[in-house]
Amino acid sequence: VEAVRRTTRAVKLGYAGAWEIFELIRKDVAALAMTHWGTHAVQTLFDLFGMDDGALEELLKELAPHFGQLCTSREGNHVLKKAVEKVPPEKLQPIIDQIRFAGPAAVAKHKYGCRIVERLFQFAREEHLSSLIPDLDSHLLLLATSGHGNFVVQSRLTHGSDHDRCSVIRQLIPYVPQLAKLKTSSNVVELMLEVGKAEEREAIANELFFAQSPDSLEEVAASKYGAFVVERLINLGFDSIAERVSGQSSAGCTALELRRRPLGSSHWLQPG
Repeated sequence: VEAVRRTTRAVKLGYAGAWEIFELIRKDVAALAMTHWGTHAVQTLFDLFGMDDGALEELLKELAPHFGQLCTSREGNHVLKKAVEKVPPEKLQPIIDQIRFAGPAAVAKHKYGCRIVERLFQFAREEHLSSLIPDLDSHLLLLATSGHGNFVVQSRLTHGSDHDRCSVIRQLIPYVPQLAKLKTSSNVVELMLEVGKAEEREAIANELFFAQSPDSLEEVAASKYGAFVVERLINLGFDSIAERVSGQSSAGCTALELRRRPLGSSHWLQPG
């Protein structure tokens, strides 16, 4: 609580006050970051240090050795998210190194860790993230169906390089019929259609069109979440898909009748 009070006073004093507070709590900053009040104080320090790359780097230096604890902490993960957002991209290597050491896929599947990996794909440089890609790719299908990992896959699709986005789509296309029927991974498939190139969208449509039972186009269209994927394909102009599912009974034609929603609606962004 005292740290919060001091940091609040530092807001009025600006940068000089923030540096003074940091020096006082330097040795305990990681422990503070994992407390209800302390997390707000440490996040405020990142804000107050602003464009001072040296101060931000010093703060990150104190936090990085405690990455494992911070990453899995309800309060601490917010400090790491703030660090990724505020620290210059070229200075984020300590966090990336810690994720590589812990296992990128394991961190991506964690309910708090996934948020850190998401932010990295949004703010870090492509060349620095290359060391995380092999492990994420080797677990890509598992991550796409994971309640938390799917958000990392979506972050790669949204913020990753063109090469990485195409790589993710190419690897997942063979599994689209199965992925489309699941709650978490159907979001991934819809985003693939949203950000994919014309030829990638066509490949997704073909994979669904020629899929066999129990993941045939008709069965996907009749499923709770697959209906959304089929409807998006229809709205994108894939008439062959529309003709196939239009032959279903009204009870099974969920994509066309029972689950109408605006094309622009999205449900693939992680809250918080």
